[in-house]
Amino acid sequence: MQTMTLTELQSALAKVPRVPLTKLPTPLDELTRLGPRLGIRLLLKREDLTTLALGGNKSRMFEYLMADAQAKQADVVVGGAAAQSNYCRQLAAACAVLGLELHLFLREVRGKVDREPQGNLLLDLLFGANVRILEVSPTEQRAQMEAHVEVLRRAGRRPYFPQGEKHLGALAYMACAAELYGQLDAVGIAADCIVTSAAGETQAGLVVGTKLLGRATRVIGINPGVTWWDVPTEVKRFGEGAARRLGLMCPIDPAEVVNYGQYAGEGYGVPSPEGLEALALMARTEGILLDPVYTSKALVGLQDLIRKGVIRTGQTVVFMHTGGLPALFAYAEALAGAGLTTLQA
Repeated sequence: MQTMTLTELQSALAKVPRVPLTKLPTPLDELTRLGPRLGIRLLLKREDLTTLALGGNKSRMFEYLMADAQAKQADVVVGGAAAQSNYCRQLAAACAVLGLELHLFLREVRGKVDREPQGNLLLDLLFGANVRILEVSPTEQRAQMEAHVEVLRRAGRRPYFPQGEKHLGALAYMACAAELYGQLDAVGIAADCIVTSAAGETQAGLVVGTKLLGRATRVIGINPGVTWWDVPTEVKRFGEGAARRLGLMCPIDPAEVVNYGQYAGEGYGVPSPEGLEALALMARTEGILLDPVYTSKALVGLQDLIRKGVIRTGQTVVFMHTGGLPALFAYAEALAGAGLTTLQA
């Protein structure tokens, strides 16, 4: 496998069309209270501060995906995920910026409460998305989206389906990896590992960027509950596809993909008691908000991996904050049930 310098990777990435939707680079901050409490040096990569629609990791992805949509002269975009999807909220904002019609197929995760216009769903509607909420499995949801794309095409429209271009999402996180290692190099820090909530493109891009740059940093994904594909296989597919888009070869063995699925609790889009405790820990030590179903579970994973010695005391860890803050308002009942928002008598 070829390796390259940071400058060479950045130059290769600069040749791929992208629409500027974010303010980059995002900050890399040291957590001086939580890190010592966990027994590590802890840095936070603030992907929650990408600015588009209250931020998140998907904003980087849509810079490349929307450029691809424009190149294909799309006039309508079709997307979907869970009802409180951060992806869909940022997609809705990107389409609003570019004047593209958006059709969203959202999936109930928690029952009828997912139809209440709060959190990410509220913002989807505010950004002007055409929203349908379904009671279906992820597989059936995908089938309905793909069928809708064909209906639009037969009607003479030019639909764009970003979920069919996952390699471009991974490409965005190759760029993030380059940005991150540049920030670390600038202050003379070598990270032992990167920990992130991920089960697809985000981890794929970080893995490929790390390999191409010849860094020894481990990329550790904490799966928030994705069960409808095999994560190592998809990380390989998305990551290798991103490298090919740059004319590079970066083989990934699924066995080398480190992704833990045991911290998902009851499943995707559902808070876990441990995750809510981790959310409160971050808020009350650093004044930083995590989201209730992704980054909070990733922090649970980080804590457990330290306890088990997978991440050793004294190591330097970059925790990737992938955003998702609007969802907090849609999970107020869960936060109250965990005793985190109780008023004093």
